[in-house]
Amino acid sequence: MIQGVDCSVWQGNHDWEKCEAAGARFAFIRAGAISSTGTKYVDYQFERNAEKCTLPRGFYWFFRPSFDGTQQAQYFLDLIENKDWKLNPVLDIEVSGADNDTIKRNALDFVLEVERQTALHPIIYTRATWWNPTIGSNTWADDCDLWVARYHSGIEGPWSDNDYYRPCCWQDWKFWQWSADGNNRGAEFGAESDDIDLNRFNGTEQDFAHYIGAEYPATPQPGGIITITVTGSPPYTVQMG
Repeated sequence: MIQGVDCSVWQGNHDWEKCEAAGARFAFIRAGAISSTGTKYVDYQFERNAEKCTLPRGFYWFFRPSFDGTQQAQYFLDLIENKDWKLNPVLDIEVSGADNDTIKRNALDFVLEVERQTALHPIIYTRATWWNPTIGSNTWADDCDLWVARYHSGIEGPWSDNDYYRPCCWQDWKFWQWSADGNNRGAEFGAESDDIDLNRFNGTEQDFAHYIGAEYPATPQPGGIITITVTGSPPYTVQMG
């Protein structure tokens, strides 16, 4: 599977060249969050990561569903408006703080605002042990790709050993955060922190190229290196091998 990372202020000044050399092929970068008291803020490493990261990337917002979802989405989208991203905006939803009806309403408002402003379905980051008892089955999540968290290195997929770990709105996943705290791989992937969140994309290199709207060559170049061209302004290339 294609490997990537996600990062925030907790990884410090990220060395993105080292991250790519370690095998990362995509990144999710935290743009901002909202505090437990309702204060919206920019991640302290957001601007640096957005400038330095040369991997196909997306941005995520740490969501607190006890506060207005539309306002959180608007703040988030303002942050990433002029940034170049290849992965859809991400709703990171994993904490409560309100009754389930309020959580569902504010989460839906966030999703609808992202769709209204970007004409894209956001990616939803969550875990089954939180989503299933809190959100449960909701049709508004069906069109959103799933980025699921479950830390287990000995299985082929996040719920391949036990369907209990499948968030109930999805039959399949697009990204899997499979390793995080305690992995001691931060330095390997260019982070100043001891640990780093590691992710997998559910597909081949060609699948990933298509997913981000990139051109993909029919055959590898000499040395086994594959170069894909990512559309954007300006276009840029990513090497895989």
